[in-house]
Amino acid sequence: MKNLTKERIEKGELKRLSHMELQFMRLIWQHPEGISSEKIYEHFPQPRGTKSTVLYNISEKGYVDQSQKGLHHYYRARIREAEYDQA
Repeated sequence: MKNLTKERIEKGELKRLSHMELQFMRLIWQHPEGISSEKIYEHFPQPRGTKSTVLYNISEKGYVDQSQKGLHHYYRARIREAEYDQA
């Protein structure tokens, strides 16, 4: 079975995640229904601005779908964890 994530990374269509971005994605992958930015912020010690930047970068790279409900942003993975790990 083809790993489309691996192919997209090799073609330069999808950028690899930094170490910190990957830590955030591991948490997002634990919540397939989606997770709010506030819940994500609770799990990491970095300043709020840093956490916001990491989430923005993950979204810009195409790894998550982002939606807004009220004041909160919600993130849901677009790529399965196993696919990324095998890429």
